[in-house]
Amino acid sequence: MKRRRAGESADELVLMMSSVMSSYSADGLRRAVARISRCYLKIAIAKRCRLHKLIRQRFALALKIQQEDFALINQSQDPVASYSGSRRKQQQHPVESLYEPAVAINSVASFAHPVAS
Repeated sequence: MKRRRAGESADELVLMMSSVMSSYSADGLRRAVARISRCYLKIAIAKRCRLHKLIRQRFALALKIQQEDFALINQSQDPVASYSGSRRKQQQHPVESLYEPAVAINSVASFAHPVAS
């Protein structure tokens, strides 16, 4: 009879161990699913942030184009102001030829003060 009890206790022990192992694997499975879910959530948040960034950039570009169009319309409506403004810009920053050096186009200024020897 003692052997039978030992056998039963061994069976009970195996049953208990299998139930413990199954609970560990279920817990591990839950952890794995939770980890994967967190990864998917992080990816979704990153995609949404990139989308919002692209939307902000497009809006900024559209606003810049609109401002440039508005400036061109105002400039074309007032030709005197646009001519004087563009003439002033030409005097400040003369356009050099692409094929000639700047020294050949603009005269080289002489020194106002003599150089001491």
